[in-house]
Parts: sequence; C-alpha cells; structure tokens
Amino acid sequence: MRFCPKCGAPTDDGAAYCEKCGAKLGGASDGEAANPPAVTSSESDAPIVVAKRSFVGHYGLLLPFLLVITFWLVIPLIALICMFLSNRTYRHYVYRDRYVYEGGLLSKKRRTQTMTQVLAVDIEQSFKGKIFNFGDVRVNLVGRGGLRIEGCKHPEEVASALQGLIAKGKDIKQFVAE
Repeated sequence: MRFCPKCGAPTDDGAAYCEKCGAKLGGASDGEAANPPAVTSSESDAPIVVAKRSFVGHYGLLLPFLLVITFWLVIPLIALICMFLSNRTYRHYVYRDRYVYEGGLLSKKRRTQTMTQVLAVDIEQSFKGKIFNFGDVRVNLVGRGGLRIEGCKHPEEVASALQGLIAKGKDIKQFVAE
C-alpha cells in the first residue's frame, strides 16, 4: 500500500493518480511511499471551499423590493409632506402702510417693509399658475423699487385689493413734495 505524497491518502500500488486529490503518483520510490508525509495543522484546518450566503436566497425578493420602494416612494413622499407643511406656514400680510412676510416650519422668520404710495399692481402667471391659480403680484411703489409677492394663491384677488391703494396724481405730487 502506498500513500499520496500530496494529501497522505492511501492509494493502490499501481495507481498513477491519487483518488482523493488527483495528484500524480508516478515519481515516488517504494521507501518513500511506505511513510505518509506529515500533514501540518494549518493545512488540515483550512477549509476546502467557502460558501457565501446569498442575499436574495436568504431574504427572498421581498427585502430588495421593499428597499427599492422605500427609496423611490417613501423618501420623496416624506419630502413632499415637509415641503407642504413648510409652505402652509408662510403668509403675506398687506396693510395700508406696510407689507409683512412671515413663516417657517421649525424656525420662524419675519420681514417687514414700509409701503409708500402704490403706483401700479401687476400680476405674473405662468401656464401652470393659470391652471392651478397661483402667481406673483408685483407692486410698484413711490420712492422705492417696489415689492413682489411670490407664489400667492388667487393673485387676482390680491391685486384687486391692492389696486384700492393706488395713489391718484395729486397724492403722488404731495408725497414727493414732503
């Protein structure tokens, strides 16, 4: 009986190759074949093959599908809700003598601008603004460039309310003289 010089498995005397590891057996003499080679502990402890766990095989297609749905649907939905809530907090207040813009979801901000005499009121609406009834209202003021109320709902109503503040010719002369 001979032993394989590579793996130490017992083999037949006339065999050309080891049945266990497939190593060639032809070059060993009878004296060497009688003593099997020593196997080190590191070789015996080493795995023959490492099988990795399949993500889809372990979790199925449900988890990857849920991850895709979460990324593409839930996160944008949360962003839209935050934008909607933030947008609902902003207000434009127009008084006879001042304009106040305030709002904010987590941090509040407030901007006040003094209004002089109103010269003209213009509405700017895009095609989308005409469909969903929103737009910008531009107010030209005496002495200052003016103010712009951006993205307000029902801009016609806002503009008609502001047109009541439009100064007459003699009011403008009196205001400029002062």
